[in-house]
Amino acid sequence: MAPIATAALAIVAIFTLQCSAHPVAEPNGASSGSNSVYQSQSPIGLCGINGFSDAVDEHIVNEIMEPFVVTGIRGTIRSEAGDWPEGIRVLFEVRSSRAGAKIQRAMTDAHGKFMMKGIPDGQYCFKATVNGWQSVMGVIIVSKKADPKNKIVFEMRLGV
Repeated sequence: MAPIATAALAIVAIFTLQCSAHPVAEPNGASSGSNSVYQSQSPIGLCGINGFSDAVDEHIVNEIMEPFVVTGIRGTIRSEAGDWPEGIRVLFEVRSSRAGAKIQRAMTDAHGKFMMKGIPDGQYCFKATVNGWQSVMGVIIVSKKADPKNKIVFEMRLGV
């Protein structure tokens, strides 16, 4: 590959890591003052990427900058085209934002839906990964006080 093309790809990868992913227009209950601990720090800055699984050919990790404020960890992953492509399962991982916290893992169903039971109130980092797709990282705040209508819904983009 030509040096100019290689440099352009590196710039695109760096830019993508610094930009937010496109959450789907679903209520997530977050506002700029909703959680003073979060303070709009990037998920990679808050959580780090070490310890989370990598896709075999992962180059791009998109960040969702606004935290999801929900009563429990369950949600739906969509593609840019809308619904998730049937049969493609995504690895969905969460861990507390505290240093050294254990990672919990779940696979989506064939339609991009995921759920984790028994997750106590707190702030969690998540990463969604599948080969051939850009990974997504974000923050989930689990609270019994959250609006029960709030959902975790986000989009993954095809291509690495």
